[in-house]
Amino acid sequence: MARPREFDTDEALGKAMDLFWQDGYERASLTNLLDAMEIQRSSFYNSFGDKRHVFIMALKRYMKSVNEDWIIKILDESDDGVSGIATIFNGYVTLFTHDKECKGCLLVNTTVELAPHDEEIATLIADNQKLVEEAFIRALSRAQQQGLISQDLNLQSTVSFLMTTLSGMRVLGRQTYEPEPFKAVVDIALSILQKP
Repeated sequence: MARPREFDTDEALGKAMDLFWQDGYERASLTNLLDAMEIQRSSFYNSFGDKRHVFIMALKRYMKSVNEDWIIKILDESDDGVSGIATIFNGYVTLFTHDKECKGCLLVNTTVELAPHDEEIATLIADNQKLVEEAFIRALSRAQQQGLISQDLNLQSTVSFLMTTLSGMRVLGRQTYEPEPFKAVVDIALSILQKP
């Protein structure tokens, strides 16, 4: 009869995600991971395989939590696209101004650290980002149909601008938690959605 697990797999994965988020993939050694996850080496290998596998699991968990369960959900469920987009941007202001460790965003951190030389990671990120982009398109299209934004606004270009701005905020989140720079960026970003 197999021995029951001596740890909560989901909780351990959450701790691994936090370590990768803070330190990045390369700096997070196996010893660091075992300490953070509070598990033995044998349990780690039996449950997660290796460092790369647990990293991919952690990255997928992060993308689901932030992009799918938060951003896409808000954009798709907002009464109008403009309020949903404003909620996302203002949510990031709150998130980053309360992050005293300046962890930024695991997704952007990984894009900078690994995506340029890791095709699997790059594809995983690109596929997930496409889902977010499509949600932004749906939100803006709805706002246009409701007459809330200009009919002349190019939706694809606007989404590219908004997502690039969010990425910039995520990078800024590695440098500061002061609210002023984030609020200034959000004010300008949302101003492009105002009808002339």
